[in-house]
Amino acid sequence: MAGPDLDSSGLNLSLVREEWPEPDDSSIYFNSGSCGRKPRRVLQAIEDGWRRLNLNPTLRTFCDPQPFDAAREAIAGLLGTPASKVLLTQNSTQGLQLVLQSFLQEPGDQLITTSHEHGSMNTIARHLHESRGVVIREVALEPLNGERIFFEQIKSLITDKTRLVQLSEISCYSGWRPDLSPLAAYLKERKIPLLVDGAHAIGQGPCRADEFAFYVGSCHKWLGAPNGTGFLCADAEGAALLKPLWLSDQFYEPSTHPLGRFESQGTPDVVKWLGVAAACELQVELGPVLIAKRQQELLLILAERIRALPGAKIRTPLAEGETSGMLTVSWENERMRVEHLRDHLWEKYRIWTQPDFCYGAPGQGLRFSCHISIEQTHIDRLIQALRATFGIS
Repeated sequence: MAGPDLDSSGLNLSLVREEWPEPDDSSIYFNSGSCGRKPRRVLQAIEDGWRRLNLNPTLRTFCDPQPFDAAREAIAGLLGTPASKVLLTQNSTQGLQLVLQSFLQEPGDQLITTSHEHGSMNTIARHLHESRGVVIREVALEPLNGERIFFEQIKSLITDKTRLVQLSEISCYSGWRPDLSPLAAYLKERKIPLLVDGAHAIGQGPCRADEFAFYVGSCHKWLGAPNGTGFLCADAEGAALLKPLWLSDQFYEPSTHPLGRFESQGTPDVVKWLGVAAACELQVELGPVLIAKRQQELLLILAERIRALPGAKIRTPLAEGETSGMLTVSWENERMRVEHLRDHLWEKYRIWTQPDFCYGAPGQGLRFSCHISIEQTHIDRLIQALRATFGIS
């Protein structure tokens, strides 16, 4: 019997193809950075979970901690952190808001962040500014300038009013992954908490959650877990400083889990957490290091192919150690022959991407997610479609 099909990194491509089979409509999906396709075992876990729940909905919904415990343990395993530090949330946004509203309480309290954070982060910051008088200090981020300049920009904004620094481990706009460890150590010495948005990190290789005071993530993107699943990672000291955004009947109940009281939000959807555990199990089986290597290889292949297209400007730094699986590209105005690139690629070629929402008109740029389920033949189809779109023979 033949063994599994392995790529140059050692990743088991046979298992990848089994879990993420080609869609029935022959479409290609380059947007795991927004919402990932679900692997087969996640879909199966959800189906089995609903069937089991329906035998005794009260028991499974209110009296069975196993789905929550399994998800928490699985996420902790991927993060390399104790399960006691993991709070299950609906998404990164919920985790961000819980931490931000806890630390930014008084007029004049200062938050340092960047111009490349997710829209939900910007909305929370704006609300805290308008409702509490919180001061927002924002670095105008340009990833191509590199880590050193970025860190110096952050440090230059720190004052005795700085209560929190919020950054992304992987930029949602460019896919840049700077090493935040030196900055985290610098802030820790000054007793300034660092809140890291790891929405794009889990599912893209090993994470560094334990290096930061607070770390949030979403499971529905690169991990391929059910929608409406995320987490917040905090130690006992950080958990003690959190102030509730929501209250339910379990908030004052004794719990051995430092963050457990924040998980009670009324009647829960327990089944989705079974899907999270299945998604994490698959990540471990495939190997986070091999996943990251494969996705970065795909990114570099795509970048090389796109660089050959006239007028293309790659916005993602490609320095070793600073890449993820996302590539952002924009095109010169004079090259545009369609009103909106994303819509055109989908309607004409059944290729789905994400518009570039940062570097100009969204219709003129794209962000590509090179998930492990992407094949080089998919990249070939994409390049052919782009060449035809731009009239390149």
